[in-house]
Amino acid sequence: MSTEPQNPGPYPEQSPAPSSLAKLKSQCESLQLVVQALEQEKKRDAEALAAAQAELKQYQDFAYAWARQQTREADWQDFREEEYSLPAEEALAELEKQEGS
Repeated sequence: MSTEPQNPGPYPEQSPAPSSLAKLKSQCESLQLVVQALEQEKKRDAEALAAAQAELKQYQDFAYAWARQQTREADWQDFREEEYSLPAEEALAELEKQEGS
């Protein structure tokens, strides 16, 4: 057995220069601050999204309740869906026509 230290590769082990090490530490600290800021932004965005979804739910509940109040079951007795359907091609053609105007 040899008492010489073993190097893992064919190149001698090099330690980073102190200035390089300081620069890397500084960059690491800067990146950690960026990560923290992004995590805070993500949390704020999640809270805003949750609030918007709750508001949307309230609006939908209101709109559905209003729509239910506007019609009676008897109003739907003679409703035939096929009389109000429009082929997709016709709908797209109408939209393109309106867009071109």
